[in-house]
Amino acid sequence: YALHSTLRSLLDIRVAVVGGVHFSLLSKVQHDIGDSCSLDYLIDSIFPLFRKHIEPDLHHAQIRIDNSFVCSFREPYYKLKCKNELPDGQKFYSFDKSKSETENFIEMYLRPPFASEEIKIDDWIKVMQCGIRYYLSLGDQRIVDKFFIIRPKAEFEVGRTTLGGLLALGYSVVVSFKRTSRTVKRDQLLIAAETIDSLNESFLVLKGPSRKV
Repeated sequence: YALHSTLRSLLDIRVAVVGGVHFSLLSKVQHDIGDSCSLDYLIDSIFPLFRKHIEPDLHHAQIRIDNSFVCSFREPYYKLKCKNELPDGQKFYSFDKSKSETENFIEMYLRPPFASEEIKIDDWIKVMQCGIRYYLSLGDQRIVDKFFIIRPKAEFEVGRTTLGGLLALGYSVVVSFKRTSRTVKRDQLLIAAETIDSLNESFLVLKGPSRKV
């Protein structure tokens, strides 16, 4: 898009983007497992389509972009959470069904192989399934500041085969539960009513990129 419009249609430029969150996942798995598996074996296990569909493009790319994304709190996401029920049993906040969206999730926390039961939750891998889509984040990193839960934006979509690869490498599902979320978005503010089946409770959650939202 930096080229003049008359030249743009005449050139075929291959661009490769390397690094980023997928590289962070690979680095974490390599750290968890140690030297018991080669890097090539880990890549084939976690991203089985890489060799066939992605690696050839990396070798023939004319422009290479290094994604220096680091999971941190530099661009955090702010959350306020409370029970969505008043003492008289009424809902604290009611949603207009015609303007809200409802999604069902299955959340799983994977513990690394060879890890002790006392391992911190920050070292786990969180996988969230919504229909046929899978989202992954590295641990449950958060900071609690008064009423705010502050988390980094570190959730990214992966293929179903990535979860199977992690389980085959020895990761184990230690926590799993179902969560239903009904959401309404108002500008940058996301309002959600979340129900967790194992708790049989509903929570009201406000999410946004700033405290001022």
